Amino acid sequence: MHITSLYATFVSLIHDKNSPLEGERVILFSYGSGLISTMFSLQLCEAKHPFSLSNLSRVMDVAEKLKSRQEFPPEKFIETLKLMEHSYGGKDYVSARIVAFYIQAHSISRKCRSNLMH
Repeated sequence: MHITSLYATFVSLIHDKNSPLEGERVILFSYGSGLISTMFSLQLCEAKHPFSLSNLSRVMDVAEKLKSRQEFPPEKFIETLKLMEHSYGGKDYVSARIVAFYIQAHSISRKCRSNLMH
């Protein structure tokens, strides 16, 4: 989750600021367990469409993704975790619920790639 939160924060920065960031340097630092860390910097330069910061912000559509989140009560979350614990390592087990999440994620990814080129 460390690297995931790092990139989520970077996406948030692009979403909030986009074009004014051109020419700026951003340092990304992630500290994980086991005394492992990663630090690198990015120089955000002006780019032509489809790789401009404003277009990346538009394609990621963070505000809409946040609005489309589904409410998941804690009891349902615990139930799902127990199901996963029970089925972990089970031979040939495929959860329809998990497959539905993968299909939705793939659909969103495909839409983003398509939007990037327009």
